[in-house]
Amino acid sequence: AGETSGLTFKHKFNNGNAFEGIVSFWPYTIGVTGLYEKNMSSGVAGLNWYFGGGAHVNAGSMYRRYYLYNNARDKNVYYVERRDVVAVGVDGILGVEYKFKPVPFAVSADIKPFIETNNYGYTFLALDPSVGIKFTF
Repeated sequence: AGETSGLTFKHKFNNGNAFEGIVSFWPYTIGVTGLYEKNMSSGVAGLNWYFGGGAHVNAGSMYRRYYLYNNARDKNVYYVERRDVVAVGVDGILGVEYKFKPVPFAVSADIKPFIETNNYGYTFLALDPSVGIKFTF
């Protein structure tokens, strides 16, 4: 939900640890994230919470739109600049997941704060909340 969408694969190990891989898409960019997570029981059947961290890499175009007023033609004109960008960063994650017992589905909600830097020297910090619907097997 929101500006970033993606596909996730999560593998839980028998000791409560998990690996989560995410392929994410947002305007003009694709990203790959790897996370190591610790899963904990909440005491409610099917409801778990998890936390962890990892890293990501994004590649795509940074999109900027510049507006300017052109006096000679008496109208507004805009110019678009796109730059190819590669960004790397570190991620944290904290969330909850509920597994429906009779069907192979789970729902989750988490927040994945990250900091990243790109090849143009810009650094970004964001919270990156998400809601997920998962097929389980």
